[in-house]
Amino acid sequence: MAQSTLLADHGVSLEHNHRRIVVLGFVVLMLVVSWLQREIIWTSIASLVLTVLHTVSHPSQISRYWRVELLEYWIAALVWVGTIVAGIMFSLPTRGRRGQRKKRTAGLLARVESSAKTVKGRIGACVALCFMFIAFVSPFLVPWSPYAQGDLTTTRFLKPLQRGVAWLYVPPLDSIAEIQNPVERRLLEANNDLLNRTIYLTCEPSGGDSALSSPRLTKRTGGFHVVFLLGTDAIGRDVFSRVIYSARVSLGIGVAAMAASVFIGALLGLIAGAFGGITDRILMRAVDIFLSIPSLFLAITIVAFLGRSVLIVIIVLSATGWMGVARLVRGEVLKLREREFILAARLLGTSSLGMIRHHLLPNVLPIILAAAVLQLVNAILGEAALSFLGLGVQPPIPSWGNMIGEAMTDLHLAWWIAIFPGLALSLLVCSAHLTAEGLQDQRQT
Repeated sequence: MAQSTLLADHGVSLEHNHRRIVVLGFVVLMLVVSWLQREIIWTSIASLVLTVLHTVSHPSQISRYWRVELLEYWIAALVWVGTIVAGIMFSLPTRGRRGQRKKRTAGLLARVESSAKTVKGRIGACVALCFMFIAFVSPFLVPWSPYAQGDLTTTRFLKPLQRGVAWLYVPPLDSIAEIQNPVERRLLEANNDLLNRTIYLTCEPSGGDSALSSPRLTKRTGGFHVVFLLGTDAIGRDVFSRVIYSARVSLGIGVAAMAASVFIGALLGLIAGAFGGITDRILMRAVDIFLSIPSLFLAITIVAFLGRSVLIVIIVLSATGWMGVARLVRGEVLKLREREFILAARLLGTSSLGMIRHHLLPNVLPIILAAAVLQLVNAILGEAALSFLGLGVQPPIPSWGNMIGEAMTDLHLAWWIAIFPGLALSLLVCSAHLTAEGLQDQRQT
C-alpha cells in the first residue's frame, strides 16, 4: 500500500514537472515574441501605465487620454505581462504550496481540472486556451494592422510566403513641444504611435517613395522587408494579420452570445423543472414554438428589422440559441427531483428558491458548463454563417465568416484567402467539441 502511494506521488510529481517545462517553454516563446514586437508592446505598456498615472494626478483630464481605441492595446498589455509573470511563478518550485492549491480547487473547478486529464479534454482545452490567448493579445501577434492596404499593382493576390516591403509612418504631433510635463509628453507620444500609425505595403523597395511626398505622412519610421506568411487578399491586405485579428472578433461575439443564451436557457430550465405544473407547460410550449422556427430564417428576419451591427449579431445569436440549453437543464432538474436528498430537503420544509439555490443549481452546473461549450461552438458558427451571407460583421472589420464570403468570388485565383480562415474556424470548433466531450466523460465516470 505504501509503495503504491509512493508510485502515485511520483507520477503526479513527474506530470507536474512536465507541465512546468511546457509552461517555461511557452514563456520563453513569449519573451522571443516580445523582443521581435518590442516597439508596439513597450508602447502599449507605456500608454497604459502613464494613462493611469496621469489620471491619478490629473483626474480632470481623464476624458482627454482615455480612448476606446486604446482598449485593445491596454487589454493585450495586461494579458501579456500577466501571462509572463504567471508562467514564471508556475515554473518556480511550489512544493510547499501544492497542498494549498489542491485545497482551493473544489466543486466545479475540480470537475473542470479533472476533465482535462482525459486525452480529448486535454487537447481540446489546450487548443481553446490558445485561441483565447490569441484573441486577447492579437495586437501584439499581427505583423501589421488588418486594415492596412497595400499597393494594388504589386501586392494584390500575393501567394503565401511571398516577400514584400512594409513602410511605417507616424505623423508628428505639433502640440507636443508646448507640453512641459515629461509624463504627459511621453503619454502623448505613445498614444500617437498607437492610434495614428499608417502602414504602406508593397513588393518593390522603391514603392514606398511615392508615399513620402504626402503632406500627411511626414515622419517615416522605417521600411522593413517582410514575408506575407499567408499571402494577401484582393486589396493587398495581409491575410495572416486578418486571420489572427478575426479570432478576437469571432470569439468575442461567440462568448457574449453564449453567455446570454446560456443564462436565459439555464434560468428558464431551472424554473420549469423546479416548479413543474402550469409553469413547466407554458415555458416548454414557448420553447417548442421557438424550436419550430428555423434559426437561420429567424436570424435573417431579426437582422432585416433591426439592422446590421455587432450588437445585433449578438442579440440574434442569443435569441436563437437558448432553447436547447433550457431543454437540457430542465431534463436534468427533473431527474434530480426524484433523488433522495431532494425529497429529504422537501420534508425539512426547504423553499423552492432555496431548493434551486442550494441543491439543484450546484448539481446542474456541470451540465450547464458542457452546454456552454457547445453553445459557444454554435454561436461562432452562427456568426460565421451570418457574416458569410453579408448579414453579420460588416467590412472592413475582419471575421472568419466575412473573410470566407469575400473570397468566394476570387476562389479560383486566390484559394488561400478562404482556406486559412476556414481552417482556423474548423480547429476552434473541433477543440470546443473535444473539451465538451471531456467534460461529459468525466461526469459519467
